[in-house]
Formats: sequence, structure tokens, C-alpha cells
Amino acid sequence: MVDWLVEVTSAYDRPDETFYLTLGIMDAYFQKQSRSQVLELSELHITGVSSLFLASKYEDVYPLLMRTIYEKIGHKKLSKNLILKKEQEILIAIGYNLNIVTTGHLLLAYTKLIESMLSKDDFTFFKSMCSYLGKMIAHDSNLQTQADPKIMASACLYVGIKITEQIKSKKILSKSLQAKLIELSCSDKKDLIVAAKLILKMA
Repeated sequence: MVDWLVEVTSAYDRPDETFYLTLGIMDAYFQKQSRSQVLELSELHITGVSSLFLASKYEDVYPLLMRTIYEKIGHKKLSKNLILKKEQEILIAIGYNLNIVTTGHLLLAYTKLIESMLSKDDFTFFKSMCSYLGKMIAHDSNLQTQADPKIMASACLYVGIKITEQIKSKKILSKSLQAKLIELSCSDKKDLIVAAKLILKMA
């Protein structure tokens, strides 16, 4: 489902915020469900489609239309009524709260906060790398639902900087930048390094 959402949001030129909110909505919804059986693929599909529709209406300046959701994204396999019914079910389950802050949202915000500390060229590459890392860790449900989002977002920045240093063959991680990452994580350097190692292992 995460792979599919990456593909769909990219194909329809949706911002990363929409991708991360879609995952946040799905996680919040599934956490409210009590299940003893494996989730059916069809139920996962309708939940993903409806979560994307909700996220687009919340985040996008020009949200996805029902026609696009039904014809292009759902390939006419899901009725419009079924999509709307699932939307309502999700909203009721999560208490109509779409203001969901995920690791990805924090990563985007933190990236902007340190933009002035990097050159324009370095920042462009670094931003792309952070986007990749944020979507990569979205594939690990434990990191998404159990790890501290502030630490994970800061660790993504740290790994992104180290990869940028390696690719650009130059020193970027200054003491002030390292201090900023620790400040953003609301933790200490040890926790930041432990999280960074988990991300590097996945990468």
C-alpha cells in the first residue's frame, strides 16, 4: 500500500504532505479497529483510496476530484458510494481529526528550518534525499507507530546530511548544525545516532 501511494501521489503530482497525511489517516484508523483476523486486500484498498481522498481535500490547493479517484485511481473497481461511505467511517473512527502530525510532516518542517544553514546547491540535493528517506521509513510500521517522530525526523536529516557529504565530497555537518538537529529531536545525541543507524540499515 505504501508503494502504491508513493506511485499514485507522484503520478498525480501531489505534495509530500498529502502522502504523509494519507498514511497518518490510515494508521489512526487502523489503530481504532479491533481485529483478530488478517486484513483483506480489498478492505486495505478501499481504506487507502478513501484516506488519499481525505488527505487531498485537506492538504492540496486543487484536491483530487471524485471522478479522478473513481475512474483513474480506483479503476472503477470501487463505487463512489463505497468510497464516500468509507470516508465517513474513517472520519467517525478518528474523531474527525485530520490534523495528524507524522514523522514525514516533521521532516518537511525541519528541512525548511535548516535551509539557511546550507548552500542552495547542497540544499536541493539534501532535500531530495530527505524526501527519499522519509518515504523509505514509511515502509516500516514500527518506525511509523512506535518510534518518536521528532527523533526519527531529525535522524532522517542527519542521514541525509551524511549522504550529501559523501556524494558532494565535502564537509557539511558543522557543530551548529549538529546542535540544531539534537534540539529538533528533543533528545540527546545518543538517541539521534541510534535512530540514524536504523535508517541507514534500511537504506
